[in-house]
Amino acid sequence: MKKYYIHNGVGQVGPFDKSELVKEGVDKETPIWFESLKDWTTIGEVEELSDLFLNKPPEFKGSIKVAQTPLFKKEEKATSVINKDVPFFKTIFNKKNRIAIIAIGLIMVGVASLTTWFIHQNTIDKEKVREVQEQAAKIEEEAAQKAQEAAQKEHDLDSVKLKEQQKTPQELEEELLAKEQQNPKKYLSVYGNMKENKVQTRSADLFHHSEYRTDGYIINGFINNSASVANFKDVVITLTFYTQTQTILEQTNFTVLKYCPPHTRTPFDYKVFPVQGSANYRMEVKKASSD
Repeated sequence: MKKYYIHNGVGQVGPFDKSELVKEGVDKETPIWFESLKDWTTIGEVEELSDLFLNKPPEFKGSIKVAQTPLFKKEEKATSVINKDVPFFKTIFNKKNRIAIIAIGLIMVGVASLTTWFIHQNTIDKEKVREVQEQAAKIEEEAAQKAQEAAQKEHDLDSVKLKEQQKTPQELEEELLAKEQQNPKKYLSVYGNMKENKVQTRSADLFHHSEYRTDGYIINGFINNSASVANFKDVVITLTFYTQTQTILEQTNFTVLKYCPPHTRTPFDYKVFPVQGSANYRMEVKKASSD
């Protein structure tokens, strides 16, 4: 069966068979193409499709007289509008009038709802504009405040620098010393290694090796003082033992009764007896005295 392609004014559509062309609402001027054609033509030029337009009615010319029936008969005109024997509300609310009244009521409700919605939207838009304006004013105020604080901070910093430039080296050193002495933990750190403390119980001879027993553990540690001028002493160290899951088993404090000059490492030894189940430990400086 031959297939046809048509152009609907927007783009090419198809393929269609002959019966489907009628459903597409084509006329004699509709562009068409099929396999035996070299180029597009119109349906009116295709002889095999001429029968598509034979059964269409001719163009209407002239007029037809239509009999008009009066809405009310002469003898019923008075009683149709107002019937004295029928109650007023029964006349008003007959079936046709009820439909009209309901339709008018629905239209009025729709208009009222639409009006309310527009008023509500207008109110919301005004509130949004007000909120945006308030937020913008708040941001502008915060920015101005931050700029003022930054300017004040810069001014204070310049004042401090100016005062420092006016101080003698001795005054600057005393100021630095007081600052470092106020916070020993900032400048003191501790680290070290723990090993078994073996005590000899029998000396070696010709027939025997030396024998030892374990008497706790010894921490060989160092206290590092990174301060520039502050000298610390009597450093209190917190020793904490942990399980493999980092649960605290035991925590104790001990004091290293030594001087810790600035920019030095001070060695120390401390004997401990870890509780059973200890897997690792940690040391940290708790406090110290200043010299």
